Amino acid sequence: MNSKNKWNAWLDAVIFIALMLTALTGVILWVILPDGKGSSYSLFLGFSKSAWVNVHDWAGVAMLAGLLTHIVLHWEWVVCVVSRITRRLPRKIRTNF
Repeated sequence: MNSKNKWNAWLDAVIFIALMLTALTGVILWVILPDGKGSSYSLFLGFSKSAWVNVHDWAGVAMLAGLLTHIVLHWEWVVCVVSRITRRLPRKIRTNF
């Protein structure tokens, strides 16, 4: 595996972990610590709701940063696919892009 493939694998792993952490904390905040009277003082696994919100927010930021990095690294591929798709469109529609 060359270094570019290793970099992609690590980046994909970080994005996946951030996605799973965002999803897990989202479920915890939605199901276990929902809004309501005194919910900001609720604890789950020893952490307050505000701590879970912080983890959720920062995992989302990490996921977004990873996705943007992924798009930048694969920008040539994105342009190639979009141009291939738009070439197949009728000329009248293509000129409006």
